[in-house]
Amino acid sequence: MVYQSDEWWIDSGANVNVCANCSVFVSYQESDGRVTKGDVFVAQVCGQGRVDLKLTSGKATTTMGGGNGQKAKMARERNLEKQKGAKGSQLEANKKAMNIQCKVCMQTFICTTSEVKCREHAEAKHPKSDVVACFPHLKK
Repeated sequence: MVYQSDEWWIDSGANVNVCANCSVFVSYQESDGRVTKGDVFVAQVCGQGRVDLKLTSGKATTTMGGGNGQKAKMARERNLEKQKGAKGSQLEANKKAMNIQCKVCMQTFICTTSEVKCREHAEAKHPKSDVVACFPHLKK
């Protein structure tokens, strides 16, 4: 934050963007430091935080703040929240879905396996057995 200025310093390739108006910060924490603009101008920093900006199109909102380190931290926190909502792993869900089983060789198949695929398995792997012997659920 720069004292006594209404200007923003925004650079899409920069690590930080600078604002002098504390009221626009969604979150703000006091800190000490300096920001260099180009290679010449150095400004004292009195804090850092997050700012939500509404674009002129009015369609999108973007969040700026804290540089790449803070953005990475926010991304990690979002990912942790997503993981908390997920119950179990995809591997566990796949194992539970493997509920069709050939009774001859005990090979398991996912629950969405079609009758055609079951017949193909029986004909290829167990040509001497009946399809119903392999997959009793196909009995009509």
